[in-house]
Amino acid sequence: MIREKFEEISRRVWTDIDFANRYRTIYGEETITDTILLELAKQNFRNIRILQTPKLAESVQGTDWEWFVGSRTHGWIRYAIQAKKLNPKTNKYDSLNHKVGAPPNDNYQIDILQKFADFYKAIPLYNFYNFFPRAIQANHWHCNQDFDRELLGWSFTLLRNVEIAIGNRGFRTFDRIHNFHETLPIRCLFSCPLFKMLYQNESTSESTGNLFGVPFKKVTNLPKQFLDILESDYNTREIGSLTEFPEGLYSSELNIYPKRIAIIDLSNEELY
Repeated sequence: MIREKFEEISRRVWTDIDFANRYRTIYGEETITDTILLELAKQNFRNIRILQTPKLAESVQGTDWEWFVGSRTHGWIRYAIQAKKLNPKTNKYDSLNHKVGAPPNDNYQIDILQKFADFYKAIPLYNFYNFFPRAIQANHWHCNQDFDRELLGWSFTLLRNVEIAIGNRGFRTFDRIHNFHETLPIRCLFSCPLFKMLYQNESTSESTGNLFGVPFKKVTNLPKQFLDILESDYNTREIGSLTEFPEGLYSSELNIYPKRIAIIDLSNEELY
């Protein structure tokens, strides 16, 4: 169910970017992310909960998304995510090396994301929203399922691949970034055998795991606020937002927080 929904959304992102470009309308990454959030919320999935986070005046909103993916049985993997949209006119990611904040206290987004991931032992990812009709299986498809171009409407890669792209002239493109073998359709995060091992392996519960050479540590117990939201009937008037970040998962010492949180419970999902 989760896989199918993320496939559907990926196709929609692909076609909507195309239409926005044809009709010369503004369709930025913030709008796409909010549309995805709304689409997931509308489904009333019991195993997906989307939370809007508090706006803390003195904090740095360091990531676009934070996802907790897994189950109560085996623990939760924490992903810190930054989203970027492909410019369909140039086939480049224009804001890949974006800075936030005002000088002299401005920082590169990629550094903030890395700092957040290091502090919390999360996996740092970049999500990409794309329309690239010249995508081909040989160069741009690294999933073990059949090639489906439109599923590249929403893809992801490791932060280190974005570092390579930023550091090399001509690499901030769909073609270059989707040449990395760790760049995959977003549905792979929930359904491929590699991730199945991560989510269902209890041996990493108290120790550091590894994904493509990126260390992480599972969260064995989500805070009560999260579990209450996950187990309650979905009602946007009562839940769907946090009034404060739960202690234990976030630290004022770091003072970097996600803009949105997703809790994705795979307990009853088939991972192939």
